[in-house]
Amino acid sequence: MPLGRASDQSLSRDDRLRKRAEYREAQRSRHRVHTRSFLIVLCPRDDRRTRLGITVTKKVGHAVHRNRIKRCVREAFRRNRDLFPAGFDVVFIAKQGARIEGTAQIVAELEAAAPAIRKRAQEARLGLDEPSRG
Repeated sequence: MPLGRASDQSLSRDDRLRKRAEYREAQRSRHRVHTRSFLIVLCPRDDRRTRLGITVTKKVGHAVHRNRIKRCVREAFRRNRDLFPAGFDVVFIAKQGARIEGTAQIVAELEAAAPAIRKRAQEARLGLDEPSRG
């Protein structure tokens, strides 16, 4: 295998939300999971691809901090795709007080939230408009 990224570890353009309309459609979904640093929105898709979207507003911090959060989220997603249900757009919205120390912190939050993420994904697949509380 040539040097470079392994094909299963890469994050291609097709694995990301890129257009405003894609973000707006995903954010209309009522299937959400809260972690300490993020609101994670799940929006079902018609195919099996899981795509990532990241929103970090200026309220979170200066540009260097916002870009670090985005890099860490992309890395956590790329290395831990098994934590995300197949066939969903997953949007991370950083909360205002988000203090991200690194990718390991995000992975720990995702592992803690994994049962809730699976539950919301199942509700979305069943077509339940109003997700259950808890």
